[in-house]
Amino acid sequence: MIKKIADIGLGFGAASAVPATPSFALTAGTISAVVAITGDSGATHTVLYKTEGDSAWTTGGTRSGDGNVTVSSLANGVRYIFTVYSQIDSGPVSNYAAAQVLLLAATSGGMVEDFADLLTDTAADFLLFAENIKYIPQGGGARNIQAIVDRESPGPIGDAAYGNSPTLKITVINSDTTGISTSEINCGGDKAELAVRYGETPQQRLIKKILSQDAGMMTIEVR
Repeated sequence: MIKKIADIGLGFGAASAVPATPSFALTAGTISAVVAITGDSGATHTVLYKTEGDSAWTTGGTRSGDGNVTVSSLANGVRYIFTVYSQIDSGPVSNYAAAQVLLLAATSGGMVEDFADLLTDTAADFLLFAENIKYIPQGGGARNIQAIVDRESPGPIGDAAYGNSPTLKITVINSDTTGISTSEINCGGDKAELAVRYGETPQQRLIKKILSQDAGMMTIEVR
């Protein structure tokens, strides 16, 4: 599994910053896909894609700054999975954007699918370059799971007048065996054990709220 490598200063100037996780919108063209990317200023964004049956990812194109990348020579009747990452110069790469699935159809041009069965079937593909963390339910029964961890800069702690705390967002499979299910999660009681910074000893942090969810995946705020 390829993991993001923390940038190491070698005495030749300041280390490059880790870009924020980019976001993207996906639309279908004629046997093509248009990927509209939004990310950090000055970053180069790279599109990766594969079919449901592929094990390896293909580079679909890159661009500097926000805008579109068009991936051509695709096939109708095939579901493609897309994601995007960012990099500034030759520094470390960002977390990978949550994957999206595109079905190209000859009659309608294509559609971005969000059907429950498709999301469930392809959930594992959305955990591109995930890391191992521990989920600790308040009622017991901790287990190791995989999650995409988005580490943001420290921000205010609720309505407190003073103090900052790192904000972590984790994306997991919506499952009570391989991830965390929406039926079991207890926001404000359950915890996640993970490294707040790369390479540090994992810490237990409180699961605060669900940011988004569907039949396949769930994104959670951890503080």
